Amino acid sequence: MRSIFGKIFMRQQINKWKYHFNWIKHYISPSLVVIITVFSAYLVYQQNYLMKESKRPFLAFTPKIIVLPNNPQMIEAKIVVGNYGEGSAIIDEFKVQINGQTYQSNYSSKWREILSHNQISHSCPLSEGWLIKNAVLKAGDEEDNFLRLLYPMAEVPNGKEPCITPFIDLIKAGKLTLSVKYHSIYNISYSQENIIEYDFSALQEQFKSP
Repeated sequence: MRSIFGKIFMRQQINKWKYHFNWIKHYISPSLVVIITVFSAYLVYQQNYLMKESKRPFLAFTPKIIVLPNNPQMIEAKIVVGNYGEGSAIIDEFKVQINGQTYQSNYSSKWREILSHNQISHSCPLSEGWLIKNAVLKAGDEEDNFLRLLYPMAEVPNGKEPCITPFIDLIKAGKLTLSVKYHSIYNISYSQENIIEYDFSALQEQFKSP
């Protein structure tokens, strides 16, 4: 009798184990597959995101006014544009806003028109550049002559000069705003806007007698 009851008990236990095993196989395994698939997709997404961010460009505009160290009688006033990110920037749009007016061109410089509208003569010597559509600034590129004016201090009567003085007034008052839209090599769009405002305290130090 014990042998018969023992076999019946073992058969019942085996059937229970089979039931639990089939339940686990039917319900738990697909869930684990889904979890692993979702987690793997997340890891791939994060990897792609980090790769794209590692090549993110960053454009900025910087005003500079200096007395040239190799020629103390010359003043250099300029705006520098640079890509200080880790990837190339492809230009989509560039515009200049000044005194409530907007200047924009995809193909040619508008600096002479801008300066002329702000009491700076066409005859004033300058070097100029422009961020035209589809132009590429590689990581680390810096355009030193984006806008550059160079004048001898000896020709500035009473500190009033018809070319550089109005330009200095503009950037001293923060009236000049430069805006650029661009995208990375992964076609991710960015935009940057800089109000050009210069702190003249550093320049005043250069004029002090040693």
